Amino acid sequence: MQVVLSDSEQEAREDGTEEKVEKRHPKPNHDKGKERTKTTVNGKRKRMPLEEEEADCSEYEPSADEKINDEDDEDYMVKAPRQKGSTINKRRKKSTNGESDLAEHRKRWNTDHDEDEEEEERPTKKRNWTESEDELLIEAVDDHSARGSVAWVRVASQIRRQRTPRGCKRRWEQVKAIASVYDTPQKRKEREKMVAESRVRAWTPTEEDKLWRVSQKRDLKYDSRLWVELEAKFQRSNRALQLKFADLKKRHSVPRPKPKVEADEQEI
Repeated sequence: MQVVLSDSEQEAREDGTEEKVEKRHPKPNHDKGKERTKTTVNGKRKRMPLEEEEADCSEYEPSADEKINDEDDEDYMVKAPRQKGSTINKRRKKSTNGESDLAEHRKRWNTDHDEDEEEEERPTKKRNWTESEDELLIEAVDDHSARGSVAWVRVASQIRRQRTPRGCKRRWEQVKAIASVYDTPQKRKEREKMVAESRVRAWTPTEEDKLWRVSQKRDLKYDSRLWVELEAKFQRSNRALQLKFADLKKRHSVPRPKPKVEADEQEI
C-alpha cells in the first residue's frame, strides 16, 4: 500500500529536514507527599487548593515500620521493654484516676468480660449478702465448676447485684463452713436468731479481751471455718467477729508514745 504524502512533507523529506515527532510521557512525581503540588494535563506543576490539600493529608496512612517506630503510640509505650534512661519510660505519665498506663493496661488485659453484654459498673459500697444471692451463688458454682476449680469471673457475672469474683469466693467459703457446722434446719434457725440479737448488743471490754486472747492463741487470720466455730462461743456472727478482730489488731499495732524526758534529766 502506497502512502500519499503532501507537498510540504515531500519537500521536507527531500531536504532531510523531517521533524521527528516524539511522544511526550508525563514524568513520574517522585516528590509526591513532600510538596503540596499536583501534575496537570500539560505536565506542569500547580499549587493545590487548600481543600484538596487537606483531603490529601487525611488520606495519608503510615506504613507498618512507621507504626512500630512511633514512640507516641500508646500500645508501643506499653509493650516496649524497660530500658534505663529511655524516653519511653520518661514519657509514661499517670492517668486521671492515679494509675499508670502500664497498670491500666494490665487491668484491662486481666479483666474477663463478655463482649456481647455491656459491662456494668462495680459496686462502690459494701453490703451484706441476702438469701436470694446465696441461692444464686450456689447455683452459679454448680454451673461453672469443673475438676475441683471454679470460674469465679463467670460466677460473679451470673449474680445480678454486681458482686466481685473475690467476694463470691469468700462468700462461698463462708457458706460451706456454715453448712458444715449448722447441718440441721433447727440449728440454722437458732443461728439466725443469734445473729439478729447480736447486732443490737454492744461489745464489752471483757469480750474484746477474750476475742484477742483467742485470736492470738489460735493464730486467727481469715479462715472462715475457724470464725464460724467461734460463733457459738461469743454468740455473734463470724462477720462481726472478723470486723472486731480487725479493729483490735489496729489498736495493738499502734506504737506507744515514748515518755517525755524532763529538761533537768537531759542536762544531767
